[in-house]
Amino acid sequence: EIMRLLSMILIVVHHIVGQGLGFQFYCLGGSYAQITNWFPIICIESFCIVGVNLFILISGFYGIRLKSKSVIKFLTVVLGFVVLHTTAEYLYNPEFSIKAALRKVVFFYSENTAWFVKSYFLLMLSSFIINPALKQLSKAQLMTVLAILVYINVYLGFVKHWDINENGYTLSHMVMIYVIGHALKVFDIAERIKRKSCISGYILLSLFLALTIAFFLRRQLGDMAFGY
Repeated sequence: EIMRLLSMILIVVHHIVGQGLGFQFYCLGGSYAQITNWFPIICIESFCIVGVNLFILISGFYGIRLKSKSVIKFLTVVLGFVVLHTTAEYLYNPEFSIKAALRKVVFFYSENTAWFVKSYFLLMLSSFIINPALKQLSKAQLMTVLAILVYINVYLGFVKHWDINENGYTLSHMVMIYVIGHALKVFDIAERIKRKSCISGYILLSLFLALTIAFFLRRQLGDMAFGY
């Protein structure tokens, strides 16, 4: 639960950097904030970008226990935020009609533009099939499945720009991270690696990611720099 809380904090900071300081707009070639040196922002982003993946990784490690209560709770939380956002938009946007507001609330899931909400809810429903399938796999079969998912998502999606997972904001990406989380538990990775090594690895990989993002931006590949 502490790791889940940490992942949420990282996600909040990631969005403060991305939208609040304008880093996302900068990556896409625009200008938003009056910042001349972006490298410190890139470093902060590199340490925080793992937030969503960490959240899903934990879900895969322990396994999503699909219950009607958890589904109702998830949808209720989403509906609450949709009502809050819709009310604010109606009050401050004179072009936003009551009909549009009602449609946004009534169809709060299908009309939702938040990729995480849609993808994670589908992952919750898919866990009814994924969990039993993973339990049937041997360790060798699990590694084969992982290799296939990495090939589809990383090579075909991120490198070759197939629409199945071009930037990580997809259900396909969530399934891959979920399976990786399951594999970490099956292979007892947490017991084999010391905590100090994990922290050092996180710091080194984040710094490497900062240099990679800086390289992408220099090559005008900002859309790749901001993907999960």
